[in-house]
Amino acid sequence: MRKATWLAVLLLLCASIGHAASDVLLVTATGQGGTRAEAIKAAQIQAISEAETDFQVTCPDSDLDSRIWCAIKGIRVKTVNISATGLYEAEIEAAVIRNPIGQSMRPQRIAILYTNDVDDADFVMSTILGAETALSASRQMTVLDRNDASVKELGVRLRQLSLTQQSQILKSAKLPQAELLGLLSIESLTERKDSFDQTFFEVRTRISLMDTASRDVRFVKSITTLYPASKANARGTLATAAGQRVAKAIIDDIYPITVISEMSGVVTVSATASTLKVGQSVILYRVGPVTHNKVTGERMGREETPVGAGEVISVGASYANIVTDGFVKMKADYIAKPVGPMSASQIATEADW
Repeated sequence: MRKATWLAVLLLLCASIGHAASDVLLVTATGQGGTRAEAIKAAQIQAISEAETDFQVTCPDSDLDSRIWCAIKGIRVKTVNISATGLYEAEIEAAVIRNPIGQSMRPQRIAILYTNDVDDADFVMSTILGAETALSASRQMTVLDRNDASVKELGVRLRQLSLTQQSQILKSAKLPQAELLGLLSIESLTERKDSFDQTFFEVRTRISLMDTASRDVRFVKSITTLYPASKANARGTLATAAGQRVAKAIIDDIYPITVISEMSGVVTVSATASTLKVGQSVILYRVGPVTHNKVTGERMGREETPVGAGEVISVGASYANIVTDGFVKMKADYIAKPVGPMSASQIATEADW
């Protein structure tokens, strides 16, 4: 009965969205995670990846492929079990459709892999899943399945190597079929106490983002995330929060909110309702020259200097207006970053290399 109901819903869905039958796939996918919800999310990510591969095979026209992306319109959870390692394993059926969109709006494909071995494999997995889920939820990025052979092979090659050795391998290695490659490492996972004698878990993650076409490193960032050790599932929440902050760093770099113009203290920026909300506070930064690692020569990102603050007063189709505290646009590049109240899982400090 449940199977019949699911199929009936799928048929209605296909009819309502007005796509040809070949534009809809019913995909069976599996995923793992530290919680039931994380396992289901991981399965959805795999379903998207499998659907994209199928559409590229059935629709080989490169121009057509450049104007589509896949989205899940419905799922049915078939099973959720706990594996011998303690992770949740979910199997789902997902209805995936192909959406035609403009070339400039197509989400970029990214592969995330971790490049060092740590004792707590579950923590690493939860961190990666947190990043993948946040990237997918942004609808600006498509995450390549971490079980893809090219992703797994490259990850194994890079582990236990120095940063210099990794850089040498990445110059000639076969890279995953994605526009971007995120190299994630857990540099440290410790406990420490604050001035009130409260114990925190602290994780330091390093994310390096590479453009696979040019093999240039877009940025390298070290992110420190804290979470109270007394909270329930503290380590799991910390791992997810660390992954989410890695995803935010990637999205901020790929899709920065740039300052277009300024007049009488009102700044116009490139943004939409999905990135800025009316009433939201923002910080304005002057973007400096690209910096490089003095040892390896790799590109480390651009210096960002805070130069003002403001509040969003209106949001249009492709722009937003911000009233500022006297900011005056000079001959330089500027970006804006939203600021909001931080949840307990986002208590953190951040440092750019």
